[in-house]
Amino acid sequence: MKTLVAALALCLLFLPVYQAFSIDMDKKIEEMEARLTKTEKQWMDHTQITESQKNDDILRELEAKLKDTEKQVEDLRAEVQGIFTAPVKGVYYFSFSANHRTTKPSGLRLMKNEEQMVSVYNHAAGNRHETAANGMTLQLEVGDHVYMRLMMNTWIFDNPSNYSTFIGFLLFSL
Repeated sequence: MKTLVAALALCLLFLPVYQAFSIDMDKKIEEMEARLTKTEKQWMDHTQITESQKNDDILRELEAKLKDTEKQVEDLRAEVQGIFTAPVKGVYYFSFSANHRTTKPSGLRLMKNEEQMVSVYNHAAGNRHETAANGMTLQLEVGDHVYMRLMMNTWIFDNPSNYSTFIGFLLFSL
């Protein structure tokens, strides 16, 4: 019985210490859980911002590549179609020639931004080769287009000897 009383007394003695320790541990666990939740939220926010920034960077890079590709396609189309685009503001000289067989009429126009500048025309007359040529000086702004256009119901002849030509060069910049 003495042992039981002694054990009970010992339990009563340590009960407040255990309760205080238990309360402190519960409080610490709650604080740790709150810190963990806060850290997880901060990490998620940081990850979302980082992912968003990565996505923005990827989009900017893709847009730049797309613009570069579109520019290359536009330049290639202009080159294939024979369109000259002025790289600098200045005065340019252009000359062209049109070779044809006189069984059909020949007509060619020098164009600047959809506007006719000068032309040549030969009527159908027999069956021989003829060449018509013309040229002029133009003041161009950056981005102006200069090219040749056939007149309606006319034609020109060419072969590897390059009888029909279109040339242009910068005389001086402004």
